[in-house]
Amino acid sequence: MKCCGLFLVVLVALAGCGPIPKRESASPAVTSLVPTAYAIAMPDVLEVRFTDHAQLDCLASVDIDGTIDLGKHGRPSVERCTIEEARQRIASSVGVSVAKVTVKLRQARSQTIILNGPDRQRMRLVPYAGPETVLEFMNRLEIPVSPEMANVVVLRGNVAGGGAAEVHRVDLQSTTSTERLTLQAGDSVYLNDPGPGWWARHKPNWIASVVEWFGQRQSNLPQ
Repeated sequence: MKCCGLFLVVLVALAGCGPIPKRESASPAVTSLVPTAYAIAMPDVLEVRFTDHAQLDCLASVDIDGTIDLGKHGRPSVERCTIEEARQRIASSVGVSVAKVTVKLRQARSQTIILNGPDRQRMRLVPYAGPETVLEFMNRLEIPVSPEMANVVVLRGNVAGGGAAEVHRVDLQSTTSTERLTLQAGDSVYLNDPGPGWWARHKPNWIASVVEWFGQRQSNLPQ
């Protein structure tokens, strides 16, 4: 774990602030989905553009000290800032009007939601895009709501707050249920509820053959 942490620190430090690539990154981006209350943290990636200083346009990753590298224009601290607050600090650091600066969250690396399914409980990390319902979350990922996924389980660990873990079951066919619960960073979303009938839906095809062979073998044993 220590080696992984050291590697992450070195990677973030090397990333720094670089020119915006001409081609879009294949990594998940939430530029148009990030809420105004999103708290920036390491190692989020910000897209910074200047109206009158195109040479300063860059992709800046938040360093371990909570700052971004703007070269000769300093290292403004954006840790725990909203996008608007970061924009103001960047404008102040460069010495230009806030109206001349555009800041977008290019990659939300610091806050994620753990998604389990729908492909046989495959787990992946999804960038957190602010408070949204489970249905909005699935629509953002373009996951169709099938009858098998009508009941979604949300596990909330509450580790940071020191509280007890919470398990929420959301019925996507119920308007009240889908509107009441909003996702938080760190939530685990299970699209395939491991309830009654789960094994029948997800067992490997070869299981039936093995069970049949074993049954025949048992029946042939001398009584």
